[in-house]
Amino acid sequence: MNWHDLRLRYPALQNRIYLNTAACGLVSTGTQAAVQLFWDDLLNSGGKHRWDWEAQIESTRKKLAASLKVPSSQLALIPNFTVGMNYAANLLGKGKKVLLVDQDYASVTLPWQINHYHCELCAPEADGSIPLSKLWKHIQEFQPDILAISHVQWLTGYALPLAELSQLCQQANICLVVDATQSWGMLPIDLSETPVDIFIASGYKWPTAGFGNAVMYVSEKVWQRGEMPVAGSSNLFLLEAGQQPSTTTLPPIGMEAGHHDYPGLIALGQAWYELEEIGFDAIGERVLKLSNYLFDELKRIDWPIVSTYNPTFRSGIMSIKGTEAIVKSLGEQGIDVAFRGGNIRVSIHFYNQKAEIDQLTAALKHIGKAAISTT
Repeated sequence: MNWHDLRLRYPALQNRIYLNTAACGLVSTGTQAAVQLFWDDLLNSGGKHRWDWEAQIESTRKKLAASLKVPSSQLALIPNFTVGMNYAANLLGKGKKVLLVDQDYASVTLPWQINHYHCELCAPEADGSIPLSKLWKHIQEFQPDILAISHVQWLTGYALPLAELSQLCQQANICLVVDATQSWGMLPIDLSETPVDIFIASGYKWPTAGFGNAVMYVSEKVWQRGEMPVAGSSNLFLLEAGQQPSTTTLPPIGMEAGHHDYPGLIALGQAWYELEEIGFDAIGERVLKLSNYLFDELKRIDWPIVSTYNPTFRSGIMSIKGTEAIVKSLGEQGIDVAFRGGNIRVSIHFYNQKAEIDQLTAALKHIGKAAISTT
């Protein structure tokens, strides 16, 4: 794989060292061109080609479903992950008990809290790890109906083992709801091998697809025993005469209750096509290789690392000690990282390279560890 040539598709890399994909992935020239074609079409022809856009989106749905190994009728294309988690909270029935992770992303936890579920929080370890033994202890004591959790934790990059997590929830007979916004498009995911009940992910981070797109898969078992979370005029096209929208008359794609966000979903289709060309195994392997290199280089310069757990649980996100002032200083040097949870969050994608990590660690060494304690 010629990673150098691939980098040329992402103009933002020509001017800065971008180590902040966990906040927003870079968009390629190909994705920008695909969306521009839509706007040109809309400008010159109005809605004349709407059904061509719909066919394009349906093709994208099938492609995404095939990559996850799920039926396309069970994969809804939605505006963003937060909408999907709120749909999940309405689908599963209020008043149940849900186990959450403390410090997980707010869009994972808030929908359950505002919808009057009985919530229990499991605290991660100091390095951000979430041992399955600890989750199991909370499950035994709290007896939840639902576990809602991020596959990769947004603050530390800790990647939970989906297969083992799935087995744990099956053993406890509880519903598993997974936020994959910080893993989808970066780590290979096969839901036929690691089954979950509800899987939701936005496309503006690791799929490099910009805003206004996300996927939501709901297993048939969970869907058919749930309550319809949303309804609108677009549902009617999927119903027989006289039928009412419900989880027994509609598949999960019935959650697409209104007009599609055409630019967002066209961008997702093009970006996913480009990622498939590279190969998700190759992407995952490169991200983890660069992440391990970053870890080793930080150790070499003796910079304090928060995400110190076993490499098996690493992802493209790493949390290190630092201040907002250090993040600002790095930005002034053309190095983009983020200040999250009181630490510096570095996030790497396939389009990054070792030379950029070298420049980050050189900048940190120049700043010096003494700056960490500066207020």
